[in-house]
Amino acid sequence: MTTSQMIADFTTLAIQAGGWMELDRLYLQNRLLSMIGEQELGEVDIRPVATPAADLAEQLCQIASANQLVKTEQQKEQFMVQLMDLLTPPPSVVNAFFAQHYAKEPQEATEYFYQLCQKNGTVIEQEEPVVFSTVYGDFLANKVHGEAPKATLSAQSYPRCEWCMATEGYQGSQQFPATTNHRVIRMNLDGESWGFSFVKQAQYQQQGVIAFEKHQAAKRSIKTFQQLLKIVEVFPHYFAGIDAHFEQDEHVYYQTGLQQFPLAEASISEYVELANYPLINAGMVNWPVATFRLEGPNASEVAQAANDIFEQWQTLKLPTDEIQIVARRKELLYVMDLIFSRPQAKPSLTLAEVQGLTTWSNQKTQALETVASAYQQRLKKASTFAETSEGKAAFLAMVAPVTH
Repeated sequence: MTTSQMIADFTTLAIQAGGWMELDRLYLQNRLLSMIGEQELGEVDIRPVATPAADLAEQLCQIASANQLVKTEQQKEQFMVQLMDLLTPPPSVVNAFFAQHYAKEPQEATEYFYQLCQKNGTVIEQEEPVVFSTVYGDFLANKVHGEAPKATLSAQSYPRCEWCMATEGYQGSQQFPATTNHRVIRMNLDGESWGFSFVKQAQYQQQGVIAFEKHQAAKRSIKTFQQLLKIVEVFPHYFAGIDAHFEQDEHVYYQTGLQQFPLAEASISEYVELANYPLINAGMVNWPVATFRLEGPNASEVAQAANDIFEQWQTLKLPTDEIQIVARRKELLYVMDLIFSRPQAKPSLTLAEVQGLTTWSNQKTQALETVASAYQQRLKKASTFAETSEGKAAFLAMVAPVTH
């Protein structure tokens, strides 16, 4: 393929992405010529493009390198994301398309955004996990390591971290990677501005974060539970949650995704009545890490009940005790799981791990059965309340003030 045809094909993909029109073709082709250090465009065919955008971008980068425009790894990174930025509509257009899709169906909107991020290289498609059986149901094992999302601080003041909205369109520097092709979907959570984006190296299906527009920390409160339930109201096909280190992060964010985790399939093993919330089903879940579940038709009641239990736990917890929270929808019900752990070793379990997902990365040297057994033992050891009659009694005693 000639250099000119590469440019023409890449331009076609950019127009198909929705950010440009056919009228922009000559402009885009000349932009690409300049970027790779060429002067003239030869004869080309405007044709359907079968070559992936990433492959075309790599070939164009090689030409730019041969022309001495790309000399270092940092320059290559910046060049590649600038190319991919041409495949990505501007933020206002992406948000407008997202809203159009959302008006038809929420899942159609997230699918549009996810596919866009796949095409422009800001997310890497996740392999299907391996399924293995346990006494608690089918668990999952990833073949490769993903990323547990965290607001990694920058060595510079702008952007402050990877969840800051200032990363959108950022060219990169010595201290911060290029994110020119990064896009953020604006969301309103009870009057506050938040941003939804996907994690590049995902642990699970469509792993995303919803980060506050300002770089600031937050405390767990009734507002936390309300916003988690608001997210699953906006995206009923997603879950939303926070991990044990929510209050330690300098930039507050919620984790979300499409993955149906094993925890969601686990059932309540012992029901309890919540005196002040007669419409809520509540009880202990059949799960290796102590989990208390709330299910109800009214989001505000579920949030208030969850906060009551959280405040009760705070009065009794040890310094090493941790809590993770997951919200989801089950048809017309709002579901919230409160997961209580007491890690025996660091690092703590991630939000994905407490929901039934582990990693099986050394497939050539480790049998899946060995990995599965070790993972289940780790979950049990991390539980605040042991799977014994005494542990069960202690668990029920903790929530007793809320049940009477």
